[in-house]
Amino acid sequence: MCSLQCQVNPESGDPEDELTPDAVEFCRRLGSNATRVSELAGGRDRAIHAAIQDGINRVNEKATSNAQRIQKWIVLDRDFSVTGGELGEWDGIAGSDDEGIFPVSKSHFDPVISHLFSLQCVDIKE
Repeated sequence: MCSLQCQVNPESGDPEDELTPDAVEFCRRLGSNATRVSELAGGRDRAIHAAIQDGINRVNEKATSNAQRIQKWIVLDRDFSVTGGELGEWDGIAGSDDEGIFPVSKSHFDPVISHLFSLQCVDIKE
């Protein structure tokens, strides 16, 4: 899961939709006119998607096993935050299943995580 540099509300600490000036400059260098996270999330901007995939491909070339390779990724529609439930204290084991006991979080990104795990892995060396 990739998050992008975005403006943060100084009062609440919540991530906002507007990209930081550095992120906007990065987008411009790649040929994108995006100024908001929502314009990039989920692969909406082909130039940014291709640049991230290129970086992932370069990292994966150095991996010594498939376990070290990035096989699935997505640009998130908002950054991680304490108020969103993705950052903060961990309260221990919150749930379990038949295979064992796993921590369970409830956050804005639960559907995204479920979607990533449902995808088929493909050989990205194409």
